[in-house]
Amino acid sequence: MFGGPSFFGGFLVGFGTGFVSREITKIGLAVAKPLTKSVVKAAVTSLEKGKESIAYFGESFEDLVAEVKVGMRAKPAEATAAAGKASSAKEATAESEPVKETVKKKQKGSAT
Repeated sequence: MFGGPSFFGGFLVGFGTGFVSREITKIGLAVAKPLTKSVVKAAVTSLEKGKESIAYFGESFEDLVAEVKVGMRAKPAEATAAAGKASSAKEATAESEPVKETVKKKQKGSAT
């Protein structure tokens, strides 16, 4: 009625395969679950470290930008001050040259 001995042989093979695969799945899950948890834990940990690194880099970059902005604001004032010093240095040199010549003449006159 069911095809004879091949039916019962197929039934036994199917039943045995189902039973064995169920047991293998239980063992596989017992091993795979802790392994999966450790992989997920490592991924979450590295994600957190990555967030910290990006935040630190962002903060350092913001500090650098702020320093550059302060430097840019100070540059015009420094340039003006430097120009003022240069012009006053030129004026002082121009004023002191006649004085030096006068001093040299007086020294020559007193030496003779």
